[in-house]
Amino acid sequence: MEIKIDKNIPIPSINKGRQRKVVKYDEPLFALEVGDSFEVSGDQECINARNCVQYHKTNFDTKFATRSMPNAENTIRIWRIQ
Repeated sequence: MEIKIDKNIPIPSINKGRQRKVVKYDEPLFALEVGDSFEVSGDQECINARNCVQYHKTNFDTKFATRSMPNAENTIRIWRIQ
């Protein structure tokens, strides 16, 4: 077996960024003012949104509250409280 050696092939960057499905909630979370809220529906979407909220609580000086909505199945609402 012969192995071909290549020269001048650039090394791709490591993809260590946050997953796209979670990052899509960054913009609404940054845009919220204290007292504002938005609703998220769907099992996986609720999980993704809660993960993003946790990231913001840990890395930024903001606080959020999340609650399951009693009138809608698989729906949460996210409030900015600080």
